[in-house]
Amino acid sequence: YIPQLLTAASGISRFTHNPTTDESLGLFIEESRTNMATYSSQFDNAAWTKGNSTITADTIVAPDGTLTGEKIVEDTANARHQVYPLTTPTVVSGSVYTLSVFAKAAERTFLYLYEDSASTGGTAFFNLATGTVGSVASGGVATMTAVGNGWYRCTVTSSAGTQGSYRMSADGIADTYTGDGTSGIFIWGAQLE
Repeated sequence: YIPQLLTAASGISRFTHNPTTDESLGLFIEESRTNMATYSSQFDNAAWTKGNSTITADTIVAPDGTLTGEKIVEDTANARHQVYPLTTPTVVSGSVYTLSVFAKAAERTFLYLYEDSASTGGTAFFNLATGTVGSVASGGVATMTAVGNGWYRCTVTSSAGTQGSYRMSADGIADTYTGDGTSGIFIWGAQLE
């Protein structure tokens, strides 16, 4: 599996590059962050609610090179097909939060990220076949970064989010559709920060 996401200990110099062109981008500087999503690569865990969907665990090689990528599989309901945290993370009203997940197309090619909020949660559609961000709503800002082997890191940033929901979409416009009971997308590495 190439490329492979790597981790490094705190205080260790790291260099970054463009994952598509391999162009060197120099020293990688990032601030400290805390992931509020528990079991962030184990969507089959009871910490995640499965709405009109199931999770097939450890079904594909994840961006870090391990066999830990999971598949969210839709049921046959005409509904939202999603996975989201069982317990809503505690957030500070008015603060900015970023919800992200690594995703890869399978039978479905759209991911819908939904950062729920009573006021200004952001939402966005991501086309996993073309690597483009579709519509963005509710004041959110969305990005999509190729990380290799068909995987993308999809993010949505907005104010005062309260939970992260990872949903599939059949057409990139509506997040509610009739599933076929077997189709889905691959997901890995959830983060709410």
